[in-house]
Amino acid sequence: MATSYTSDDMMIDGDTGTSMEADSLSSRFEDSIFTSDYTRPVSRSMDIRGKLPNAIFTLPAGLIIASLSRAKMKIRHKECAVLLCRKFDMAWQDIDENCVLHEGVYRDENPGKKVEPRKTTIRHYGGRLCVFGDNSRGQCGVGQNQDRPSIHAIRLPPVHRVINRQGSWFAWTSRGVFGWGENRNGLLGVGHTARVTSPVRVALQDITDIVLGFGVTIFKSRGSWFGCGLNVNGQLGLGDIRQSVSTPQPIPNSDSVVRWESTSLVTFAFTNTLTLVCGDNYVGQAGVGLPDWEVTSLTPVDVPRWGGRVDRIVTGHGVTFMLTDSTCFACGRNDYGQLCVGRDWNALEYSSPMEAACSVDDVATSGDLTVIWSEGRLLACGHNSEGQIVSNGASYIRTPTPVVPPGEWSRIVVQDTQLFVRDLAGGWLGRGKHSTEMFGNVPGVTDGDALDGWARVIGAGVAHLSEAIESEILDVTSK
Repeated sequence: MATSYTSDDMMIDGDTGTSMEADSLSSRFEDSIFTSDYTRPVSRSMDIRGKLPNAIFTLPAGLIIASLSRAKMKIRHKECAVLLCRKFDMAWQDIDENCVLHEGVYRDENPGKKVEPRKTTIRHYGGRLCVFGDNSRGQCGVGQNQDRPSIHAIRLPPVHRVINRQGSWFAWTSRGVFGWGENRNGLLGVGHTARVTSPVRVALQDITDIVLGFGVTIFKSRGSWFGCGLNVNGQLGLGDIRQSVSTPQPIPNSDSVVRWESTSLVTFAFTNTLTLVCGDNYVGQAGVGLPDWEVTSLTPVDVPRWGGRVDRIVTGHGVTFMLTDSTCFACGRNDYGQLCVGRDWNALEYSSPMEAACSVDDVATSGDLTVIWSEGRLLACGHNSEGQIVSNGASYIRTPTPVVPPGEWSRIVVQDTQLFVRDLAGGWLGRGKHSTEMFGNVPGVTDGDALDGWARVIGAGVAHLSEAIESEILDVTSK
């Protein structure tokens, strides 16, 4: 029986749903444990309430816990955990306190393909990792890339920490840091660019921190920073341009860096006093004051001193917003007015950050369209050819313009040709370019036409919105 697992299955507070019968849970757990790679063949017609074979009793505690989770057994079903033996009962008592859940989601980066995100689940308990789920990038670490619906242990020295991003996994162990999974352009730092289906030690000693970015990985070792991965625009700050860097290389002038943010083809580094940048700058989005195509070494961002410390970076295609402790600055493309700056509204790009024309509490952008949360108001500027800001208006909205969705809402998702809001009941409304996939059949409107106002999102469209990336999302509460 194929079962899925989400973090909600570990909730123990306020979980008041109707308990399932013990027989039903026994059957569910039987299915889960019998899909393990670590049990001998057992008759599936056996009476689970009778005497069970040693093949189940002698399972490692970590595998027992992973199996309990795989069977979706909750704390309200605790009485059913003793259906096997005291060892299972003790494991169930320990599951919430000492077992850590790691979920990795891999999304296809090809914008022309609509593929559902795929999930890999790893249970970390007692220094061991048990895994099941998507293995398309080798992220299960079991030596091949076929999906693992059954539970499998990853062969590693004792593990004390795990991180992952987009199919790449790293584990700190008693014998160093190991990586496996997605290794495009040398992301894992293991000396080559081939997919890694079993854990391999990273080619760097004494790693204390790892930053997983957009196509790049940055390691901290012995107080210094090292980078590997994609460097086609100089985004590793190594002083040159290369497609791939598969062995971690020292990043010059990074000793005082305390924090990194990696965005699409651009990397930002923060010291206690400066914001530094390297990478793609073809329309000035790096904000260094010069319209160079690439910035290959860490270079100070040209933020006015009175602007304060940069706390957060939000980027879209060719645009960058820098939120400081007192205001917001923007640089890069402005062909649609999407930067919301208050100087020459017709300037096509800015290579130095300019102050926003309004107060900015938060911002989200797709690159062509920007929304701002400002003192309790939702404002938008940029591309409007599909009516995504206002209906029957100009193609470009260059001044921050109020957007008033109907009812109360809590999340906004911005895309180039559409704007969406989620109401407090969890439903979605959208405006802009119509598509049957998103809105169903709207009377008098065909695919590609502009909607006249807001329409309800249905079916597959809701799942599509769940795949929005962080820079396209604004979480607020309407008043």
